[in-house]
Amino acid sequence: SSGELELTNDLKVGGEIDINGTGTSTFAGPVSITPPSSTGWQGLTITGSGTSHTQGAIVLKSSTSDTPEARGQGIFMFNEGDDSTWYTGTQYQDADTWMLGRVAGTSLDTSAATSTNAALEISNNKNASFKGDVTIAKSTPKLTFNNLAGGGLDPMLTASGTNFTISTTSITPLSIALDTGSATFAGHVLPSADSTYNLGSSSVRWASCYFDSISTTLTATFSGDLRIQSDFSVLNKAQTSYIDIATRDTSGSEVVYNLSNIGTINGGTPTTGGPYLPLSGGTMTGNVVFDGVANNISKTLGFAFGDLSNTPALLLYSYQNTDIGGGLGSSTGSMIINNLGSTGLVIRNTVNDADIIFQNDNGNGDIKTYFKLDGSEADGTYTYTQWVDNGVITFGGSNDLRIWHDSSNSNGYIRNYTSNLMIENNQADGDIRFNCDNGSGGTTEYLRLDGGDVNLRFSKNAKFSDSVHAVFGDSADLKIYHDGSNSYIDDSGT
Repeated sequence: SSGELELTNDLKVGGEIDINGTGTSTFAGPVSITPPSSTGWQGLTITGSGTSHTQGAIVLKSSTSDTPEARGQGIFMFNEGDDSTWYTGTQYQDADTWMLGRVAGTSLDTSAATSTNAALEISNNKNASFKGDVTIAKSTPKLTFNNLAGGGLDPMLTASGTNFTISTTSITPLSIALDTGSATFAGHVLPSADSTYNLGSSSVRWASCYFDSISTTLTATFSGDLRIQSDFSVLNKAQTSYIDIATRDTSGSEVVYNLSNIGTINGGTPTTGGPYLPLSGGTMTGNVVFDGVANNISKTLGFAFGDLSNTPALLLYSYQNTDIGGGLGSSTGSMIINNLGSTGLVIRNTVNDADIIFQNDNGNGDIKTYFKLDGSEADGTYTYTQWVDNGVITFGGSNDLRIWHDSSNSNGYIRNYTSNLMIENNQADGDIRFNCDNGSGGTTEYLRLDGGDVNLRFSKNAKFSDSVHAVFGDSADLKIYHDGSNSYIDDSGT
């Protein structure tokens, strides 16, 4: 036909219908195209012409008496058994949404056009919504998001082999190994809010963490050992509260060690000095307390020489009942032990004219100085170890020999309490000399035990009190004395 074709009843054609011209064709009933079985297919072909935006099209319109949004406008497709319907077109009561859906039934009146049965919905603002899974079947599938707002960054989701990546044309921020579950980040991992979210939990922990550097203002809990092989600075966020370090004793109970204000901040830079523990150097004005014991030995402060060692060269610790060095047996006390070098343990004071003072209990519950290394008395030639008044130097297990100065009478004493007091000079031909004041403010020799001449030499007069004898001979054969009135020389020898 070259004009218009209008049918008011059904039209069934077993062959082809060719309608040409500029008019319209109106069918008042359904149009069924049933080709011979020999062709194996059926369809409607529209060949457009002209220069408009659309050359060939199928136009679906609702009746003029119906509201356009009330009924869907689309194409129904039935399966071979006519027991389910595929539908594509606008939704029922929503002409602004295009959908693709499926529902059981063969009637055009079914709910195939409703949102409930939609697999894919596209709104008039270009949003797409899937009700099921989306599969891209390709050897290296890629999903690209065009960033129309600019910036030159079009993110891509790509699956290649066992790797899944989120990337742009210039960087891959995230790569996930699907076979191992490992994730690799090419940038920072930041929470969306401060001090809100956790990395792991109390029941699901990370096995190991490796950092070149770490800075935290949050609570850190370590269930195992924490080993730091570089500088370590701990700063509380508000700079006002205490920082606790906890461990567990041999029974499994938690033991908390409290460190007061570890570090302070001034203009973003940690300052030194103050009541804190200067782990990277500085001056500490507070206390360090090692609390708790194991096997009657306190926590030990050790200093190692060279590499870290389990046997430090210098130890400071307290003990109870058993001295681990064995020298003091069963008792209680504190120890300083040196285990390094031929020089031994050196106690040194480098302050000019200052002392090293040794103090202890005085027997009455007070503390008293026992002796000191008096730097103020030293003159560059002579040094002085000063025992205080009434400070007794004793020798022997029972204080058998004692040397002291008595402040009550200003006398000095050398006193022996057992056996003999021996004064002996082992120098060949050496002497033992007794010097005293010469009466003029100086000193002079009074008596000499002369090792060279092998005699006893008096340099001053020997004065015997009345009735005190000068005795000569093994059997006191000769006596010389004065009885207060008369003088005598008494010889009883042969």
